[in-house]
Amino acid sequence: MFDESRILRVTFHPDYTYAQFVGSLRPYTDVITGKSGYRYTPGPFVDAYVQAMQLEDPVVLLIEEINRANPAAVFGDVFQLLDREDSGESTYPIRASEELTNYLSWQPGITPILEGERATLSLPKNLFLWATMNSADQGVFPMDTAFKRRWDFEYLGINDNEEALNDLKVPLGETGRQIMWNDLRHAINDLLRKAKVNEDKLIGPYFMRRSDIEHSERFNKAFKNKVLMYLYEDAARMRRDQVFADGSVITYSQLCENYDRLGDGAFKDLGVTVVDDGTATTAPDTMEA
Repeated sequence: MFDESRILRVTFHPDYTYAQFVGSLRPYTDVITGKSGYRYTPGPFVDAYVQAMQLEDPVVLLIEEINRANPAAVFGDVFQLLDREDSGESTYPIRASEELTNYLSWQPGITPILEGERATLSLPKNLFLWATMNSADQGVFPMDTAFKRRWDFEYLGINDNEEALNDLKVPLGETGRQIMWNDLRHAINDLLRKAKVNEDKLIGPYFMRRSDIEHSERFNKAFKNKVLMYLYEDAARMRRDQVFADGSVITYSQLCENYDRLGDGAFKDLGVTVVDDGTATTAPDTMEA
């Protein structure tokens, strides 16, 4: 939908502020004269706004990890612009600061609409704001209902696009047995569901990088450091006895050793079908003493 030149990206983080997102006065030094002063430095929101006002083509501001900052604080009065008519233009304009008004007045192709001595801002219909977020991430900021309802949400399912990885086979520890990646992932997710783990904690097809899944010599190390660590310290932390064999007393190092030695047997009642030299067999349900 968008030419690469009309895609602006920004990633929110816990220290991200309104001044960074919209813009603010900042000190600068002229590299030629050496004189110092202050000037208005636009943030990604104003950059996207200016580009959209100068063009008729669609422009998108893509906000990655929107809930890793406090969105209400970062958006500030821009929040009011998120109410948009069917045409795409903002329902309620806001007044720009004096500094932003002066900045806009110097931009080619833009004639600010003034209210007194300050410009009024309204999102043009060709400016799109898209954002991504993962509700399962820990330590993120909650979004209030008033902020959330001004966005159109699209849920990406846990198994979306998994068919692209259907042909990838992975080793099970150092057992010499193999299993299809999606089969292993589904079996672990079924175990988590039985343990009453929330859906947003389940493992998606791209939880691990494709390159790690494709190369068997790298898979086991990546699986232990990413999947097993995630299950042990996060998703199954309070339900280890329901997910891992001997989970109530197991340590992480023991879990890794069990996985190397037993593969799927390190899990509790995983019950997956593995492949050994092209012959399908049923894996052991539990770890033997």
